[in-house]
Amino acid sequence: MYRHIIPKGEQSFEHRITVANHIGGMPDNVAYIVQVTQYRKKRSNEQNAFLHAVPLKLICEHTGYDIEDMKTYLLGECFGWEEYEMFGQRRKRPLKRSSDLNTAEFSGFMEWIERWAATELQMIIPRPNEYLINEDTT
Repeated sequence: MYRHIIPKGEQSFEHRITVANHIGGMPDNVAYIVQVTQYRKKRSNEQNAFLHAVPLKLICEHTGYDIEDMKTYLLGECFGWEEYEMFGQRRKRPLKRSSDLNTAEFSGFMEWIERWAATELQMIIPRPNEYLINEDTT
């Protein structure tokens, strides 16, 4: 698989030529899918750490469920499910994983969790700018 990020600005044209040359040099006896999407940064480690430390922890303390199971459930409910069969058993998995989300999608997921927790569990989940870690100052 070939992946090339084209930066914005003056160097953009040269990078586009590089991509075009790569496509032009591909063998003719094979079919290809060429997909161009706008670049977005992947979710940050800080976003992921907050998800595990605050919303998932609070929800799991409230419900008694495991953090990874709850994260899988919430991803599936938010983004949809894919059904598949494994050893004759029908299974479901989320269409998206948190590690695949960009920063904007991850923020949307966090907002969705806030609404879900308020509606389904009558819980208020603090936002990152509202959550303070209490440190022992003695």
